[in-house]
Amino acid sequence: MKRKLTTAILLVVVLTLIMSSVIYSDGEIGLLTQEVVGGVVASQQVVSMSGVTDSYLLVCRYCIPNAPPTYNFGTLNQGQIAVTGLSQFTVNNYGEEPIDISIRGTDATGTGTDWTLSDTATAGADTYGLYAGLSGDDYNIVVRKTSPYNNLVSGLAAGGSQDWGIELHAPTSFSDWNAKTGNITLTASLS
Repeated sequence: MKRKLTTAILLVVVLTLIMSSVIYSDGEIGLLTQEVVGGVVASQQVVSMSGVTDSYLLVCRYCIPNAPPTYNFGTLNQGQIAVTGLSQFTVNNYGEEPIDISIRGTDATGTGTDWTLSDTATAGADTYGLYAGLSGDDYNIVVRKTSPYNNLVSGLAAGGSQDWGIELHAPTSFSDWNAKTGNITLTASLS
């Protein structure tokens, strides 16, 4: 059975493109003594605190925090290719088992004409492309908006981490020069 946890990275494109991440984690990590597992829901365990009536903690079992949460590409020209660097972000497996992490993106929206995310990372009129890449490699992973999504990392060991980055291909022509916002989502599943 595969368990999934999603981490979203907010991608803001203006001709200034800012990337920011929001980590969805309903669990809290804390020191528990004499914990009793009450059940497993997706990637969370309900844990009863011994001696405290009706007191429960949700413990995140498969967390994949991504840092840093923001990146600013600055002002982009039509047809420009901009990169973060292949060690700009670090994804961590704070879970108990090896995981695979897929990556997907969305259209960039804002005032005026939205930018469509190309599933082939090919830029066009009001269409942009995204590649991801791992540290020590290249930007060779297409970030798609439609399934099937590509893997960013396969078999990331428990307690392991992976540096990665993004390459953005700005549209070849813009209908306007307004800020645009989109999302990049990382989804973890057990290897």
